[in-house]
Amino acid sequence: MAGVWVRMKSIYGHLWSSNFKDESQVTLAQRDWLSAFRRKGYTTGDIGRALDYCADHVPDMPNLPAFLEIVKVCRMTGQRQREADSGMLYLPETTEQAEQRKAREATERQRYATVGLDRLKSIKAIFD
Repeated sequence: MAGVWVRMKSIYGHLWSSNFKDESQVTLAQRDWLSAFRRKGYTTGDIGRALDYCADHVPDMPNLPAFLEIVKVCRMTGQRQREADSGMLYLPETTEQAEQRKAREATERQRYATVGLDRLKSIKAIFD
């Protein structure tokens, strides 16, 4: 958590530091931010990308809710980028696609059942 504080201080300078009157306020704020990150399931990578984004694009210092929104957007953007880099961009399935997938799966289950039954018959024939 100290890393986030150091980074915010380096990005926003005195504006960041002047928000906290003493060390007890810093500790309390750090606890609140850490708790929020954990509740949302954000990783250090997610937070790091958000801090990079703030350094490049956010001139006004964000409060906790604003920063959580930045992390959320950076996380989604990062996930889409990883999918694009891997060549696998996943889009939501349409109703028609879902019906086609279910039909394919039913056909495959039937085929596997038929193949399995044929193999059992051939094994039984060996022992008869």
